Amino acid sequence: MDPILNHEVPPDGQSPEINPYQAPRAPPSQLWPQLPPPYPAWSQQSRFEPLEAYVWIASIAIFLFVASGLVLDTVILLAVHHPLLQLLSALATLIHSFAFLMAGIFFLVWVHRAARNVQTLGRPGLHLTPGWCVGWFFVPVASLVMPYRALSQIWHASDPGIGLGIQFWRTTPLLPLWWGTYLASSLLTRSSALFASNLKVMGTVELIGNLLGAVAALSITLVMREVTTNQRKIASTS
Repeated sequence: MDPILNHEVPPDGQSPEINPYQAPRAPPSQLWPQLPPPYPAWSQQSRFEPLEAYVWIASIAIFLFVASGLVLDTVILLAVHHPLLQLLSALATLIHSFAFLMAGIFFLVWVHRAARNVQTLGRPGLHLTPGWCVGWFFVPVASLVMPYRALSQIWHASDPGIGLGIQFWRTTPLLPLWWGTYLASSLLTRSSALFASNLKVMGTVELIGNLLGAVAALSITLVMREVTTNQRKIASTS
């Protein structure tokens, strides 16, 4: 049977028997046309860069950031003035600040390099430049939507099935889970100061926010590893 036209292939010299009740299927090249992506010519000439090191460093920093935040919330909820707890709180604050800086730097570097790899590999689907994939995180109001779009485009463009006519509509639930919990966590942790008059309430709000942040951290770490693995597979076969 011809897989393109959905009918039996007859011997030479005979006309094919076409099923009038079944629409012919287009070949994969027509389902997802192989058009040249609108990337700069220089990006096609740059070398593919492995991203595993960025993923590991960002993952460790994200874990330290979330863990130290949970320690701080626990100390607030205990409401016990003990020298050891005060020392633990000071140490957790130091780690929290340092881990936040390192996680932010290496995550954004990963985003930029992953977007550049998409261009280097000539993958369709990325409509933002690598610079703007990072820059949208710092634009007020737009930062509520555009970073999610940037990561979504990077994930889709890094999917080996994209561009081959194989389920180009599929997605991952990790991206909306990451972005939803990240926004909710940011809202709760920033609004906790409104309850400064009641330390237990403030600590509870911050604890819930940091628990949501832990879910967001796990989700984005899995996304980073999946994109990195997929890009490595594409680079090895191209």
